[in-house]
Amino acid sequence: MKRNIVVIGAGVVGGATGKGFLSKGHRVVFCDTSGEVRAKYAAEGNEVCKDYYLPDFDISMICVNTPTHRNKIQYAYLEQAIEELGTRLADISSYHLVSVRCTMLPGTTEELVIPMLEYYSHKKAGEDFGVCVNPEFLREATAEDDTAHPWAVVIGANDERAAKELKNIYEPFTSNIYLTDIKVAEMMKYAHNMFNATKISFFNEVHTVCQNLGIDSGTISSLVAQSAEGMWNPEYGIKGGRPYGGTCLPKDTRAFRTFARDLGLGDMTLLDAVIRVNEEMGEPVEGWEEIRTQKDYEVALNTDTMDTIK
Repeated sequence: MKRNIVVIGAGVVGGATGKGFLSKGHRVVFCDTSGEVRAKYAAEGNEVCKDYYLPDFDISMICVNTPTHRNKIQYAYLEQAIEELGTRLADISSYHLVSVRCTMLPGTTEELVIPMLEYYSHKKAGEDFGVCVNPEFLREATAEDDTAHPWAVVIGANDERAAKELKNIYEPFTSNIYLTDIKVAEMMKYAHNMFNATKISFFNEVHTVCQNLGIDSGTISSLVAQSAEGMWNPEYGIKGGRPYGGTCLPKDTRAFRTFARDLGLGDMTLLDAVIRVNEEMGEPVEGWEEIRTQKDYEVALNTDTMDTIK
């Protein structure tokens, strides 16, 4: 069934999101406070608005910016959008779905977004309207293509109707749709970005050492991408609460840290952190290094030497 969708905030995320649903035959109106942004979309033949009449729409997609100031997230744009949307929700009698695409710290939807919507609408989330958290994983330069061909769609919802409604309109894009609760979806976006940032910093640190040794870091990185199990095995290392152990990882990380210091490179900041985090996890259980997949873990749980693993 085709839906009428209003995209609130027509920046990179809102624009790509809206155009993606337009391509599947839904009606999409791009709403933005910037006249320049509205003019741009209108020139492309899209419906635009500065204000919107909510009864005309089945779904609101909130895509406003959540910037940081002094390393703290700012919700001013989000709060303004939620206040305006909640006020409009008060005037409709039909069920309406609110999908939040903004990056928000875990707990924001349940502690800020839903309470504000209920306050301004005088209605109840999960009954009169639905709320989903739908984090985006778009690259700025290829946002429209990433929307058209998503490698994963995460939908966080605390009620089945809202999750089903949003899932239905994403199904024409991909079968890789993952339903979670709201807080998981919020946290997942931050874990996603922190992992990407960590990977970049890791190879930058390797690059620094390679430069000192006169080695081509590009060759090293390309080979590691193929050889390291943490690269080609998506299950490797993702089970939290387990320090690394075994013969190689503890001794090799420490030895290379000393090697870098002897080269006069000082501390390897990321490698130091890796070792410190592992030490804080405590000593690994005997046989820990044999665990590589969930199946291995389940097998290990049935052995005498691994019965203390949780």
